[in-house]
Amino acid sequence: MDDCILLHLNQTDYCMHIYPIVLLQPKNNTKTRHSENYQITSFVKKARRPFDPTKFHGDFIYPYFVVIDDEDDEEDDNEGNEETEGDLEKKMAEAKVSEQKTPEDIEKLQEEGAKKMAHRSDSFGTLLCMKGFMWQASSHNFIGFISVAGNVARVDSPGSWTCLDKNAYTGTDAEKAKLRKNWVDHWGDSRQELVFIGQGLKHKEIQQLLDSCLLSDDDMAIGVDGWKACFGDIFMRGEE
Repeated sequence: MDDCILLHLNQTDYCMHIYPIVLLQPKNNTKTRHSENYQITSFVKKARRPFDPTKFHGDFIYPYFVVIDDEDDEEDDNEGNEETEGDLEKKMAEAKVSEQKTPEDIEKLQEEGAKKMAHRSDSFGTLLCMKGFMWQASSHNFIGFISVAGNVARVDSPGSWTCLDKNAYTGTDAEKAKLRKNWVDHWGDSRQELVFIGQGLKHKEIQQLLDSCLLSDDDMAIGVDGWKACFGDIFMRGEE
């Protein structure tokens, strides 16, 4: 962070706990190899209110990216470690069926990927990668982590926010200080903190789209129980 300047773009948004921030090149070093040769820029989008999951996925994730579920990948890996001869024969049979559909499936995926890439480039510029923490109303207690490279987006969770760690309240002063490093009143460390890197990025457009996915003031007012009722919860039956 020493070689960057943090710029708060909108003081009104800052007061509303939205906090849009852009990383700029330092004044004493206006040119770098990447910025000069490839016009690569980066910025960080921050907010202190959760995403409406329907808007975040419906307006930001699915129109622009192909989503990969890491949990599914892990399950496949685990199953592979316990494969029997019968399992292998079953998979080989399934693979033969899959091969018959492969050309159509590949063409469909290529078309979908091309459309999303074109749509993303028109809307965002050339986004090379994006990753960071996200906070969703439907999984309030859990850290969301999103990683994007090209067309592919992966979303998972490394665990709970530190505001749910017992040591943040009963630990030593050093433990409390470490766990409370990113806290703000009432919400603890729950936050949006997304880093974008790309070429010719349309910072304003990206930030406006993400802001439109955040909960409204009325949504914030109903509280966590209201979010569970309105947006569902990962532990509640019937979640969408």
